[in-house]
Amino acid sequence: MLLATVEAVKGLEFDEVVMPGLNGCELASGLTALLPGIKVMFMSAYDRDFLVARGLVPTGPVITKPFTVEYLSRRVRMVLADRSTAATAPLTGRAG
Repeated sequence: MLLATVEAVKGLEFDEVVMPGLNGCELASGLTALLPGIKVMFMSAYDRDFLVARGLVPTGPVITKPFTVEYLSRRVRMVLADRSTAATAPLTGRAG
C-alpha cells in the first residue's frame, strides 16, 4: 500500500512549512538541489504574514490547514500536471 502511494506521487515533495530544526523551505531547497525537476508543495496552518515575518517564503504552492482529502488530491494533481494555477496559488487557498 505504501509503495503504491509513493509511486503515485513520485516526483512531488509535500512539506509542512514550519517544522522544528530544518523548516520546510530549507528541506525543499536541499531536495531540489539533489533532485532537479522535483515539484514542491507546502502546507501550513499559518498565514502568509506570519511566515514572511519569520523569513519563511515557500518556493511552491501552499495549502492552508485544515483541508479536505479531496482538496489535497486536486492540488496534488494540479502541481504534478504543472498547471500555472497550482504554481501561483494563494497561500490561503483551502477547500470551501
